[in-house]
Amino acid sequence: MTKEISLLGKELRYVARKIPTEVVRDLNQIKTADEEYTKSRKKYHKQLTTSWMVFCISFVVMFLFPPLAIVFILSIFTTFYFNHHYKKYARLQIEPYRYFVVQRLVDLFERDMTEQSSLDLNLDFTRSMIKPKLISENAHPVKPGWKLKIYQDPWLNIHGEFCDRTNFDLHITEHHRHASGTKISRSGKRKRKNKIKFKGSEISLQLRYPNKKYCAIQVLKEDAMDAIKLPNYVELKNFKLNSKSILLKVNLPPQFDIKTRYAKGMSDGHKVDTTYETVTTMFLSLYQILNLARSLSK
Repeated sequence: MTKEISLLGKELRYVARKIPTEVVRDLNQIKTADEEYTKSRKKYHKQLTTSWMVFCISFVVMFLFPPLAIVFILSIFTTFYFNHHYKKYARLQIEPYRYFVVQRLVDLFERDMTEQSSLDLNLDFTRSMIKPKLISENAHPVKPGWKLKIYQDPWLNIHGEFCDRTNFDLHITEHHRHASGTKISRSGKRKRKNKIKFKGSEISLQLRYPNKKYCAIQVLKEDAMDAIKLPNYVELKNFKLNSKSILLKVNLPPQFDIKTRYAKGMSDGHKVDTTYETVTTMFLSLYQILNLARSLSK
C-alpha cells in the first residue's frame, strides 16, 4: 500500500505525482478501500440498529423482570461501541463517481504522454458541503427569513505534459446550494426546512504550448471560437487565447442523462460518461485550434 492510499482514511484526499500506470493502480486500490468502507459501514449500521432495539426493549421489560437489568446495561455499552464504529466508517464515505471518472481521464491522457511523463493529481473525496468549502452565506433573495449558503467544491486538479510539450491543467469544481428557514403551514404550524440543491460543475481546461511551434495562433484569435464543438448539454462559460496558452471553461448542468436528457436521479455511470465526454470534446476543440495554428506556422 502506497503512502497516498494509507493517508486516504485520514484525509480523504489523494495527492500524487506519478506516471499514469501508477495512478491507475492507486485508483484501483482506492476503489477496493471504498468497497471495504461500505461493507463495514453497513455491518455496523445493522449491529447498531439491533443493539438500539435491545436497549429499548430491555429498558421497558426490566421493570417487570429486574434480572434483565444486566441486559439493559450491556446494551448501553454495545450501542455506544457500534455507534462509534459506524460514525468512523460513515465519515469515510467516498463518491465512486470521482475515482471512476479520474481513471478514465488518466487512460485518455496516457495515450499522448511519454513513458517518463508524470501526472500531478489532487483528488478530494471530502463532502461537498463542509465549512472550508462555504464561499458565501446571505439572506435568501426570495424567501424572507431564510438563509442561503453557497458551497464550492474544487475536487479535481490534474496537471501533465503531452508528447508535443504542451502542458495541460484540468480542474473540476462542483457547486452546491443550501437554503434553510422556517415554513408556516396553513394551520399555523412552524416547521424547519432545509433544501439542498446541486447546481452543476464547472470544468476548466488550460493548455500551455511552445510559442515557436504555434506562433501563428494569434492569427486565429478571431476565428478560434468556431473550432469549439461541445455537447449540446454543455454551456460555454469562458474562452481566452494568447500566444502562450488557451483557456476554456464550461458549465456542466446537474443531473444530466445522455439518454433521457435532464432526468433526475442520474446514475454514477451516466455522470462518468457525461463528464468524460465533455472533457474529451474540450481537448479535441482546443487541439483543432493548435493543429491549424501549427500548419499556418509552417
